[in-house]
Amino acid sequence: MIKERRSGAVGEPGFLASAQAEGGVQFADTPAARAWLMERRRSQRTAVSLVPFADLQGWRFEQGSGDLVHESGRFFRVQGVCATSDFPAFTAVQQPIINQPEVGVLGILAKRFDGIVHFLLQAKMEPGNTGLVQLSPTVQATRSNYTRVHGGARPRYLEFFLERAHGRVVVDQLQSEQGLFFLRKRNRNIIVETGADVPIDEMLAKLPAGNYKIEGPSMENGESSGKTEGTAWLTHNIPAGAELLTPAAGATTARPRGCRGRPWRARSREPPSRPRH
Repeated sequence: MIKERRSGAVGEPGFLASAQAEGGVQFADTPAARAWLMERRRSQRTAVSLVPFADLQGWRFEQGSGDLVHESGRFFRVQGVCATSDFPAFTAVQQPIINQPEVGVLGILAKRFDGIVHFLLQAKMEPGNTGLVQLSPTVQATRSNYTRVHGGARPRYLEFFLERAHGRVVVDQLQSEQGLFFLRKRNRNIIVETGADVPIDEMLAKLPAGNYKIEGPSMENGESSGKTEGTAWLTHNIPAGAELLTPAAGATTARPRGCRGRPWRARSREPPSRPRH
């Protein structure tokens, strides 16, 4: 029998209870999550095509071994292997296989919202994926990738899995890759639960801070009143939510007729002043 180990603060539900919860989640059902993934696939503008080996940048066939290798000596090499088995009958298979001795990171970031554990997944595009885009862990990277051998960007949220000060490690295990395609390959499978605010890099990158010009039709009492235009300052300094002062948590109070407000106190500093142009 497998018993669930409770995680988080005392009284909070564990992973199993969170998975069975019907409230407090972004996607209340599987169809909603699937619809979101399909929308990400439709917005994808990437095409995958076959190219000759000679057109691969940075890759070559190594003299002597004939292996397909990268000029840096990192990432992986593609080798030919002959595998034999005597069960249930003798068989011999010759095939290419990926030899990648590096240990990669497959990390999923967890955070509680209203006491329910949520997992941060990404809609990731990779050649060979069914539909090009699939749900993937928060971080999915080999050591060569996250040390930027390719000269590209560092994977987002990597610090949550390499720097333990950012959260509580729930799972950290070495597990094997698919043995049919990878030669004795291992990855670190990590789940980290954090209480920190996770940066919303994608949205902020699409909407840089600054002055925006706004224009469009104006409506008044349901009728067109011409055109409106102006400027607005967008800041990435997102304020924290209000802190309720009264009533106390769990208290039962009578609401005055017509009153919809509650006393509250701002918890954030004032947003930065606008730049002058």
